[in-house]
Amino acid sequence: FVGLPSYRRIIVFVATTFLIWVSEPLLSLVDSVAVGRFAGNTIASTSIAGSPNLSSVIQLAALGPATMLCDSSIYLTLFIAMATTNKLAKAFAKHDLKEQIQTLSHVLGVSLAVGTILFLLVNFQGERLLAGILGPAGATISVETAKKGVMKTVDLTPEVLRAALGYAKIRCAVSPLAVMGLTSQAALLCAQDTKTPVLAVMVASVVNIVGDYVFVAKMRWGVRGAALATSMASLMANGMLVGKVWRMMGGWKDAHREKEEQGQQTQHTEQLAKNTNLSKSEETDPADIPFISFPDRESLMSLLVLAGPMFFVMLGKIMGYSAMTVRAGNFGMVSLACHNVLMRIFFFFATVGDALSQSAQTFL
Repeated sequence: FVGLPSYRRIIVFVATTFLIWVSEPLLSLVDSVAVGRFAGNTIASTSIAGSPNLSSVIQLAALGPATMLCDSSIYLTLFIAMATTNKLAKAFAKHDLKEQIQTLSHVLGVSLAVGTILFLLVNFQGERLLAGILGPAGATISVETAKKGVMKTVDLTPEVLRAALGYAKIRCAVSPLAVMGLTSQAALLCAQDTKTPVLAVMVASVVNIVGDYVFVAKMRWGVRGAALATSMASLMANGMLVGKVWRMMGGWKDAHREKEEQGQQTQHTEQLAKNTNLSKSEETDPADIPFISFPDRESLMSLLVLAGPMFFVMLGKIMGYSAMTVRAGNFGMVSLACHNVLMRIFFFFATVGDALSQSAQTFL
């Protein structure tokens, strides 16, 4: 088997890819830690009937539906990244620079459109979506009344929804760039460039930790501070990824021009001349393809054939996770807060499978 990668190379690639895919769950996990530890003095009116200050519980509970909405929205768009890996891997195998450039341009355009839709959806329908995730029982907690041993149930749903909506709006403000970043990350991994994504993860982690310390621990902005820190980290990391892809595509265009000038594409040109079913977009000079473009109908259908089944798989998973959050909310606000922490830990370790999948598609 010529060119078969060694076990060491595969293990290093899988380990590196795991660190990359774990970045988003890690950011949410850091948010949960910061809010649970430092958000105790952000809501003045949370001392109810002599109970201790409930701000940390309220905001940690708010992170449950909020992170479910934000992370699930981004997770749902992974079908674009998976389709990117599949189509680019085939283009790399054929050494087809034109297909590489065209595929990357189209998936970036689709990513930008989907990310913008997510941004608008959260801004205009966020409260309704969060209420649906929270469930009909809302957020309730049992507190002790003035009479010792007598408990009463207090409904804190408005406070939890208000905090959750504030978090979700700030996080989803960078959704367009976040979705493009996932697609760019998939393209870089497909090109076996792991250094740039790892560097982006390191930058995001540092920015998020520092931001949580400043905005949550020091400035006491609660969940909004945590969302701002995560958004800044996402902005920095995804900006690095998209910038690297822009330079990579520029390199592909330069390589294509050199091949044309040296007359090394004669065989490829003959193959194109024999194909009578070429569309207008396929006849375009790759050097003229913009960095971001929207696919024509034929290219879009080709993308949907790959991405469609993956989309429904992701949707099924998200529906299952959302049902778990709704069920946890039925047991009260403390249970919802605990569920949020456990879900962040679960998503942290669940990325091992994504790393193995990415590695398999890259080397095959």
